[in-house]
Amino acid sequence: ETSNIDAFFMQKRDVRVYKDGTFHLHNLIYEAPQAEKGGRTEIYFKPWDLSQIFYSANRIPARLLNKFENANRFENDTRKEIPRG
Repeated sequence: ETSNIDAFFMQKRDVRVYKDGTFHLHNLIYEAPQAEKGGRTEIYFKPWDLSQIFYSANRIPARLLNKFENANRFENDTRKEIPRG
């Protein structure tokens, strides 16, 4: 019988999920879209390989935040500004 040996070396940490659906780990920002915004979630990771971070008890893959995409997400916003009287 074989086991996933990587799972034995994963660390678990409780982190804050910000209102934008992100959390921080080692000065990096990850997206956790299915986590409760403004709450907390458990994350699972291998300290030597931060390319794969998982969150929640279901171990959903988190995605490293692309700051460039995030900064430009409102660039093509079609909403009109409400004039102030």
